[in-house]
Amino acid sequence: MALKAAQQLLQLLPPATPETSGTSHNESGEDPAYGDLGVAVVDHHGIRTRALLARKGFHAGDTILTLPPNHVLRASGTDREFCRSDACRLGLQLAEARAKGGGDPFWQKAIEAYPSLKELEALGVPLVASEKALALLAQAPEFQPMAAKIRQSRGEMLAAVGAYNRAKVHPHLTFADALWGRAVVETSNFGNCGWQLAPVADWVNHSAANVQVSCDTDGNVKVIAEKDIPSGGELTASYNKLGPVGNFSRYGIIQERQDGGAAPLSSGSCMRLQLASMDNEPVLRAARKFLGLHCAAPGPPPSPNAAAPAPAPAPKAAAPEPRAAPAPREPTADLQWGTIQQIQPMTQIPGISNLLYGPRPYVPVAATAWNTVMPVMATLPPLPWIPTSPPEAPRRSRRGREFLS
Repeated sequence: MALKAAQQLLQLLPPATPETSGTSHNESGEDPAYGDLGVAVVDHHGIRTRALLARKGFHAGDTILTLPPNHVLRASGTDREFCRSDACRLGLQLAEARAKGGGDPFWQKAIEAYPSLKELEALGVPLVASEKALALLAQAPEFQPMAAKIRQSRGEMLAAVGAYNRAKVHPHLTFADALWGRAVVETSNFGNCGWQLAPVADWVNHSAANVQVSCDTDGNVKVIAEKDIPSGGELTASYNKLGPVGNFSRYGIIQERQDGGAAPLSSGSCMRLQLASMDNEPVLRAARKFLGLHCAAPGPPPSPNAAAPAPAPAPKAAAPEPRAAPAPREPTADLQWGTIQQIQPMTQIPGISNLLYGPRPYVPVAATAWNTVMPVMATLPPLPWIPTSPPEAPRRSRRGREFLS
């Protein structure tokens, strides 16, 4: 991670004065320009990244570092013919400076200290991720603006490097050179000073702020302590208020959700990404850590041998109300209806029983009842609902004469 170059760059910082640092020398007698600061690799949510450390204690209000204008790179107007945005121009300037080489020793070492394209990819920076990884992350609606912005930035750099090379007045740059410059600019820029590169000052990581990075009207960039910082403590600043999704999309940062803040991903987005394969690229592995921090763990799949859950008991039906006993029927002249109904079932008379007992398909009667039933049936009129066949109409011949078939 260019750690050696970063340590060497600290030795090239301009001398500090009591007015800028709050002290002229530290306890060991070293110049506070580089003796008060150190650099190391630390772990942030499972991602190893470079960090700027305090090698001595600082009090709130102390100026920890001041960079003069010649140690700050800002977008110039010379590349406006190639780029439409300051981020593109600044990235192209940085790539050109690396291609030319030589020049100010401070900037030579500063360029060496920035992560390479391969290191940026290993850090999980989305801007240098593959198109396949972007398409997978874009399955979540919350990451679709990130994918669109990255494609737009890559397209801008591709067009810019093409126009840059056609001018034939600069060292030849590849698209990888231009993309590296843009990625360094995007991941190193924060605060309210506009698009710029301020080596060492932009090594401050994003977290709960204990320092503030600011710029004055003279073009100086300053790192000022906002609270007391112990010796060995990491210098951190609050980059912005983009939230977890915004900072992951731009910097590859895995940021915790603020207390009371809304969940950065919906449950549907969490499920889509949790079911996808997230082990192929560093940006996907970083996204998996992001999901582990902001999404609930998916439940285990049901075992095929597990017993099916017992169905919920059906609600008990209300007990039916007791039916009232039918009113006794009046007797006819020679037949007691109730007497026949009380006879034990011995035989059934289909059809006939309907005439005797009403709408009951089969009513049992005893054999001894035949002598009573049959005389009554003989006196009943024919059934009116039994259809009779209509007489067949005579057919006519083709000549109109009637004939019998």
